[in-house]
Amino acid sequence: MKFRTRGTCSIAVVWAGAATGAFAQTPVVAAPAFEVASIKPTAKSFMQAVADGSLIGMKFSPGRVSIGQVDINTLIRRAYNVQRDQVVGPDWLQDIPDPTKAGASFDIETKLPDGATADQVPLMLQALLAERFQLKIRKGSIETDTYALIVGPKGPKFQKKQPSVDSGGPASSGSEITVTRAGSVTSTSNGVTRTMLPSGITRIETSTTRGLATSLSVGLPVVDKTNLNGDFNIVLEIPRADISAGQSLAGMTDAMAANVMAAVETLGLKLVRQKNPIETIIVESVNRIPTGK
Repeated sequence: MKFRTRGTCSIAVVWAGAATGAFAQTPVVAAPAFEVASIKPTAKSFMQAVADGSLIGMKFSPGRVSIGQVDINTLIRRAYNVQRDQVVGPDWLQDIPDPTKAGASFDIETKLPDGATADQVPLMLQALLAERFQLKIRKGSIETDTYALIVGPKGPKFQKKQPSVDSGGPASSGSEITVTRAGSVTSTSNGVTRTMLPSGITRIETSTTRGLATSLSVGLPVVDKTNLNGDFNIVLEIPRADISAGQSLAGMTDAMAANVMAAVETLGLKLVRQKNPIETIIVESVNRIPTGK
C-alpha cells in the first residue's frame, strides 16, 4: 500500500484502571458518541450544492449536527482538528473528490445525546469514523519541508483584539458552516472565517497567528513561529492568481503560493521555507464505504 502525507490527530482513549483492593475497579467512562447517525452519498455535486446554497460543511442546530459534502479525509481532519498535510494514508484517501459529480462525498445527519455540547462533537466524529468506516490510526511525527510563519523586520501590522464577552456557541467550538450569498462563499472553522468573493479575492479572518498559519495554502505545511500570543484582529486578503490557459499544475501552485506570500507580507509577517517536525496521524486502515445507512 502506498502512502502520502497531506493534514493531525489525537485519538480518544478510554482508560480503565484497577483500584487498590481485591475487587475495587475504576469504572469505564464511555466516549461521547452520536445517538443516531445517517450517512449517505451526496445526491448533488459540490458545484450544484454551491449553486443552490445547499449545506457544505458542518451545521449545528438544537440536538442535531448536519454535515454536507464531506469526504473521508475531511471528516478525519474535522474529527482530529488537523491539516491535510498531517494525514498519512493510502493514495485514494488523499484524492480530492470530483466537484462535478454527485456521490463523490457524503451527507451526514446526526442526533446528539441529551446534554451533549458542541465541544464533544469531534470526539463523536472519531467514534463515528471508528464504528462506521472502521478507521484505525496511530500517531507519528516526521521532519519535513514546511513554511514557517515569522514576524517581519518591521513587526506585525495588526492590532490586539479588545477583550469582550464571548457568547460561546458552535462557531467558537470548532464548527464549520458554509453559506452562499451574492456570489460569495463563506466558511467558518475553528475560529477562522474564509470568504471567496466574486472578484476572486480570498479573505481570511482570524484572531490568532496559529489560526492564520493553518489556513494558508502554499503547497507545504505552514508552522506558526511568530511567538505572538493573544487575540488579534487579523484580516488577510489574497488576490486571485493570474493563471494562464494550459499552465501546468506546478505552475498554478507556484502562482497561487506567490500571491499568498505577498499578502502575508502586508500583515508584517513572512513565510520562510525550513525543515520542521510535524505531528501526523497515520491511517492504518479505513473503509471507503460506511457500514449501515
